[in-house]
Amino acid sequence: MYSGFAHSTQVRVALDAEVLPMRLPAVIEIALFRGLQEVLEHLRQQPTVSEVRLRLRFIKEFAYLVIEAEGVTRAPDWREDLISARASALGGCYAITPSP
Repeated sequence: MYSGFAHSTQVRVALDAEVLPMRLPAVIEIALFRGLQEVLEHLRQQPTVSEVRLRLRFIKEFAYLVIEAEGVTRAPDWREDLISARASALGGCYAITPSP
């Protein structure tokens, strides 16, 4: 998915993902996949994006997907509530924070 995004947008994408010895429950994998898919689709519509960094970490029983993008502006059609609801339904959370 991310390589297709990089190819079609000409945006640099860096992936840093830990590997687990077992698969996550399907519902978690799907939530992470759909969240990433929605964010990348939003970024695809941002002509000023120059680089995207993806990090996937597992700490204790939590999975952390961190997406950082250079050159982002928040479009009015950005539906944060969808990703937030998906994370909340699984006992997780979703947040957007500005880069330092």
